Amino acid sequence: MENQTNHNEELERINKEIEAELLSEDKSETLNEKKQFLTAKFIVTLIIAIMMLAGVAKLFF
Repeated sequence: MENQTNHNEELERINKEIEAELLSEDKSETLNEKKQFLTAKFIVTLIIAIMMLAGVAKLFF
């Protein structure tokens, strides 16, 4: 019976370690996704601004 208790405690410890590892990975992935979104948003905004400037340049030249 004591062997079963030790086995369960070991499984609980390993499970907690895995959960902590997964939580830390989720935070870094979320930060990485946020950076990708900001980069994509910046590129789209830049393209729109360039198109607007090209339209204004066509209007006057």
